[in-house]
Amino acid sequence: IKDTLLSQGVLLGNGTFQSVNYHKDQRKGNRVRLTDYKFDREKKQVLRMRKGEKTKPIKISSGEANDPLAVFYSLRSQPELLPGTSMFWITVDGSNEFKMEVEIGEPTQKFTPLGQFDIIPVKVKIPSNGELFRQEEAIEIWLTADQRHMPIRVETRLSLGGVAADLVSFTDGRGGKWGYC
Repeated sequence: IKDTLLSQGVLLGNGTFQSVNYHKDQRKGNRVRLTDYKFDREKKQVLRMRKGEKTKPIKISSGEANDPLAVFYSLRSQPELLPGTSMFWITVDGSNEFKMEVEIGEPTQKFTPLGQFDIIPVKVKIPSNGELFRQEEAIEIWLTADQRHMPIRVETRLSLGGVAADLVSFTDGRGGKWGYC
């Protein structure tokens, strides 16, 4: 399985992102699925194209609807993640609009291949009508407890098994690089 996702949008004054285009290139063996989404906020719809062919527009109830990656960027841009609270975003994926919930956990410390981090665990709950992840349980993400909220671990159970991903290197934008060999 090799999926490539691209979210293009704009950063709004309130620090959140707004989707403009969303592209999915999903590959599983010899099967290739290309899907493009264009957000038309004036008409309150998302235009979806599969393999270059238009499909029925997806009606959105709010001008705040975004793709799953833009929601993740918006989560990371929050100045404060308050433990014990949930945040909600209207999200479009597949052929549906749905409400995505993110539960904020209690800060703790975790060890990763890059060392020890102060983290804020979050659980992302996507209804089963989401196409990006057909999950059995909530997606668990460890975000650094600093203002960057970097994802250092992602875990989930899918219908085909479990998936875990660890951050193994990063560049801080100032020329510093950290990595695990």
